[in-house]
Amino acid sequence: MNLHQNFGTEVLLIPLPMHGILDVSLATPNQMDRAVNELIDQSRKAIKRAQALLSIIGEEVHNRDNKTCLLLPPNNYGKDFEKIRNCVQHACQTGQGRDEFRKCLDKVSQSLPKQREISRDFFVGRLKLVFRAPSKSGPRHGFARWEGKCHQEYCAVRGKIRFGSNYDSKFHYDCNITGKEGKCFPNCHGFKIIPSKRRHLNVAPNDNVR
Repeated sequence: MNLHQNFGTEVLLIPLPMHGILDVSLATPNQMDRAVNELIDQSRKAIKRAQALLSIIGEEVHNRDNKTCLLLPPNNYGKDFEKIRNCVQHACQTGQGRDEFRKCLDKVSQSLPKQREISRDFFVGRLKLVFRAPSKSGPRHGFARWEGKCHQEYCAVRGKIRFGSNYDSKFHYDCNITGKEGKCFPNCHGFKIIPSKRRHLNVAPNDNVR
């Protein structure tokens, strides 16, 4: 599996900017000590950067789960999800602070297609699917039994964690289908064919379709 498959939407990858690689076979004890200390220092800085980003991500997926773009299901939402992923990855790679990352995330969210219904905006993705998220007090039934033989380990992990922060495993999106979209949808571990009479989908952030 490639890096994207192993680390998709469930983790933050914070690179360590190591300057040069120490040849252990030629290094003196003092050089080894300096290399270890540098690694520790860079690791501490990386942890601080990760904590700054996680504070924003945690706020989004905990307190604003029905409004944030961070929980959209990558495959069923479609190509525009790359804008979200790139925003997070760019913040990880460049060491963005809280304010910069917040502005970037807000800008991405505002750029995504939406549909206005009554007093709320809902994200619109591939095939013109409208991703209606239930309110905090509304019914949530996105949770699935991950013990089924078809599910993979990443189905369960991505069904609980988004970019390093855990979210409500019962959270889901309601999507109406008209028949024009077809009946085969990306699932968390492949594809799912929907019965012809169905006009409604429940889609979890990890793309589990029910």
